[in-house]
Amino acid sequence: MDTDKPKVQQTPEEPQAAEEPTEGSSTSQAPGEEQANDAPTGGVTLLNADPEPAPRELEMEQRLRQVSAAYVELQDEMQAFRERTERLQAERDRRRKGEVVMAMFEPLQNLQRSLDSWRGLELPPDALKGLELVEQQFKQALEQLGLEAISRASVPFDPNIHDAICAMPVSEPARDGLVVEVFEAGYRVGEQVIQAARVVIGRYQEPEAEAEPEAEAEA
Repeated sequence: MDTDKPKVQQTPEEPQAAEEPTEGSSTSQAPGEEQANDAPTGGVTLLNADPEPAPRELEMEQRLRQVSAAYVELQDEMQAFRERTERLQAERDRRRKGEVVMAMFEPLQNLQRSLDSWRGLELPPDALKGLELVEQQFKQALEQLGLEAISRASVPFDPNIHDAICAMPVSEPARDGLVVEVFEAGYRVGEQVIQAARVVIGRYQEPEAEAEPEAEAEA
């Protein structure tokens, strides 16, 4: 029996170190492994891709534009309506004032004529003061309603506001067709003439040429 031979103690084999890849060597890698390692965990990232709006969003945006345009158009129509209403109201007010002035104008004229005739009489100084005060109050009230006198001279004759009673010869060409004298003042309210002014207009006439002296009789 070989009982006398020494026993050799066996040690466990050491694991071999992993071989490091050398330069020029290639390591095998499964397809898509590199992309999987580079990509962040939890989802896939799209590069250079702009999100397109959904059809619902496009429809809402188009509807909003239509509503905004309709609102602007409605505001313009309301502004035009207000301006038109204001013009009509101003025209009605002007006509109403003209009607009031015309209704009171004739009594005022009669009062003025009466005062003019009474001033020529020998009356006490204080006899006409009350009527003159009433006349002044009538004038002020009608002027507040827009009554305006037409009494300017040296202006072009206008048949719409003037009534020519006669013509007067003038020596200056620039005064031809002008009002040279206001015989009776006229009155108007705005463009509405209540009474035309009675005026005298100028008519230029060229001076006649002087007769040449007769030639001396021959001796």
